[in-house]
Amino acid sequence: MSTVHTSSAWCLGDWLVYGEIAYAGRYRKAVEFCSLHYQTLRNYAWVARRFSLSRRRDTLSFGHHAEVARLPDPEQDYWLRKAEELGWSRNRLRSEVRSSLNERDTNATPEQAAGGVRLSRTDDGEPTDRTAEEPPLLLELTPDQCELWSSAAAKAGLTVTAWAVHALNLAAGGIEIMQP
Repeated sequence: MSTVHTSSAWCLGDWLVYGEIAYAGRYRKAVEFCSLHYQTLRNYAWVARRFSLSRRRDTLSFGHHAEVARLPDPEQDYWLRKAEELGWSRNRLRSEVRSSLNERDTNATPEQAAGGVRLSRTDDGEPTDRTAEEPPLLLELTPDQCELWSSAAAKAGLTVTAWAVHALNLAAGGIEIMQP
């Protein structure tokens, strides 16, 4: 059953990602056909987008991949390799990753712990590295806030930075369409 669930999650996620441009209403159709919630399908697509076929580990579940999807690619690979080598369950992987991130935050310098976020963008609105004349926007977040924001971004199918820009625009009274 686990293998079937993992395969179907990857298949649905890949189909939703593939159909982003070609198929309007793909989530509505998927909800009708699969009887899954919209947010579940969004999460499948977000995880599928974060892992190309060549980076997926057949010996681990979709849930293992989902646990590390918000991390940078090298960290994803590190944690998935450890989970594979040590036979960790998804819950064990989650626990190990959280423990490591908490330890990293505890040992970080104040500047690192502030969780600096670069919020520069190009003319077309895409995030980019900040320019030399533009200082970074540093936000001091608690670990709980980091988890909350990461979760909200994942549910929206966005990076934390893209989600934060969207939230700040809305708070400032701007209108922005949220796109993964």
